[in-house]
Amino acid sequence: MTTGSTPARRHDAVTFDFWNTCCVADAATTGSLRVDAWAAVAHERAIPVGRELLAGVLAIAAERHHEGWLANEPFDADDALLVAGEILGPALGPGDLEALRAAWLDSARGRDIAMVEGLPDVLAALADAGIAIGVVCDVGLTPSVVLREYLADHGVLGHFGHLAFSDEVGVHKPHPAIFRAALDGLGVADPRRALHVGDLVRTDIAGARALGMTAVRFRGVADDPDAADPAAVAADAVIDRLVDLVGIALGSGLDAAG
Repeated sequence: MTTGSTPARRHDAVTFDFWNTCCVADAATTGSLRVDAWAAVAHERAIPVGRELLAGVLAIAAERHHEGWLANEPFDADDALLVAGEILGPALGPGDLEALRAAWLDSARGRDIAMVEGLPDVLAALADAGIAIGVVCDVGLTPSVVLREYLADHGVLGHFGHLAFSDEVGVHKPHPAIFRAALDGLGVADPRRALHVGDLVRTDIAGARALGMTAVRFRGVADDPDAADPAAVAADAVIDRLVDLVGIALGSGLDAAG
């Protein structure tokens, strides 16, 4: 663990990024599952489109999502279905787009999502210490309803007092509104009393620090290359194990010198 110069203090709340902080998924596997699901729908409903075209539609949707994420212009699963409707429209019959929508959700539910090592114990320790816990998440193309199911399936959903997802709030990190939505939901008025942990400098660290929160960068799953940029916003602490977050949240893990 490395630390910055923020004075040590106990925090009233901790918010977690979702992907690569709470949960881990393989993007390539996700894409393959979506293509498989759509190809099955096309076969079952006799939609005259091939697998290659369906894969192309999904690739376009993923590209538009990434562009929107960078520009803070939300593009979620519903937007991806609109793209599918635009491209496949002439081939689609009554109910076909709804079937594709259902298959999209079912394919996400079929993913083998792993918890980051130590997460359940860290959540329990924070809860036992009376610290409110939330999520601040850019959902990607898997909607928040499914992300909640992942947390529930692993038995940790009950630890979270509020979950702020971009497809519900309407903005991505680093926009302050999504962090503020989480803190408001947790009953924390002063962001200086809250800590956010996530893996990305541009979204997690810059967004949290701009609002006045303590920002902890977690590199235990993936080390953001943007952190090497001398102009990058520095985190208050960098950790490789989630367990190290507990001491920081309790006020004992950051340098005491201001």
